[in-house]
Amino acid sequence: MRAFWRRMGRRGERGLTMVEVLSTLAIGSLVLSTVYLATGTAIRSKMLVTSKLHNQQHGRIIVQWLGDRVRQAGYAVNTASPIPRCRDALVVEDASFAPTATRLYVNTDLANDGTTETIGFQMGTETVGATTINIIQELVTNCAAGATERVSSVTDPTSVRIVSLTFTYYDAAGAVVTDLTTPASIRSIRMVRITLVERASAGAAGEQEQTWSVQVNLRNPDPRTL
Repeated sequence: MRAFWRRMGRRGERGLTMVEVLSTLAIGSLVLSTVYLATGTAIRSKMLVTSKLHNQQHGRIIVQWLGDRVRQAGYAVNTASPIPRCRDALVVEDASFAPTATRLYVNTDLANDGTTETIGFQMGTETVGATTINIIQELVTNCAAGATERVSSVTDPTSVRIVSLTFTYYDAAGAVVTDLTTPASIRSIRMVRITLVERASAGAAGEQEQTWSVQVNLRNPDPRTL
């Protein structure tokens, strides 16, 4: 019996063979690789979801903000104003302010302080470093002789990437208004659809474009019918 245990003791002192060492290392590497890939996928997925939520919040806020202002078109408008562009809810009598598929001007007393202004919305650009980035601009001109246009950025070029801003116009019956040059046709507009496309931050699947749209009924009646 003692001889048996002596033989077993000597066998235990040999340690691991090269094949056993290599097998152990291979199994360990496989386990670590699996853990690394699973962890990386989870992190990238979380980053992508966070990016989408961030951009969704921006897109929703922008279209709601634009919609709230367009909805006020026609409030406190003076049809006998000495400034032709200020006589209608949407600018009719000044071709340089007339509605287009990419730009819209409305007349309203947005601050309810007795001052009617022409307020426009369009896509512009801003340079950040050496990069030119699309932004949404608000253009405001007082309804007074000699007034100058004030331009301000609605979006932050460092956090929001705008692809396009478009406007679609409808009459009271819901038909699309395509004639944006005839005064009677422009005055028939009673609803505006605002569509914003923005590019989300890059995630696991790369940059993603998101489209936001809001349909706005002009709250105030045509000033000329009052």
